[in-house]
Amino acid sequence: MPWDLLIGLTVPDMIMQEDIGHVVRGNADPFVYLERYPGRAKLVHIRGFSATDPNVLVGEGDLDWQRLFKVCEGVGGTEWYIVEQSATTLSPMETAQRCLENWRKMGK
Repeated sequence: MPWDLLIGLTVPDMIMQEDIGHVVRGNADPFVYLERYPGRAKLVHIRGFSATDPNVLVGEGDLDWQRLFKVCEGVGGTEWYIVEQSATTLSPMETAQRCLENWRKMGK
């Protein structure tokens, strides 16, 4: 994956910003990259992902969210999450409300 090439050519204290949704959509395992480059994921870009529902919200879908947070914070050194919500059938306010509710349910 290009990520290995890019990160492999940088100094160890250079951080990365992994986009979990794009990694999963590309049929790769996001945990592999977080674990391969420990301490370099100070920021992580997250969104919901589902193989069957393009409208899935943050905190829903096929991702193991608790494992994601555990690996991000425990291995990757994540301090900031950048939350994105793209397609949805809900209004923007309903989408924001549901994403916030899901975020809080996940203990964030």
